[in-house]
Amino acid sequence: MPRWPYKPERNDPDFRRFSDRVNFAFHVVTYGFFVSGLWFVNLLYRFGWEWMPNLSLIWTGLVLIHGTYTIFIAKYPGAKGITIIKSKKP
Repeated sequence: MPRWPYKPERNDPDFRRFSDRVNFAFHVVTYGFFVSGLWFVNLLYRFGWEWMPNLSLIWTGLVLIHGTYTIFIAKYPGAKGITIIKSKKP
């Protein structure tokens, strides 16, 4: 199991970058799970939810904005990039 090479703190730029990217990944997974699930239920039972396209478009926009900020805009002054140490346990 990978381990952080030292005790992480939120004010550490490397850890902040990693934490922000994990948060974005969680956002993408949550989006995929809920939006696809809602569309599946809507189509399966023919509920005719008229708000579904709006919800999908708004949430897609939020995910794209979050990803753009996290990957391209956010700066982490002092971040060196670290190598995660792999545990010696099998």
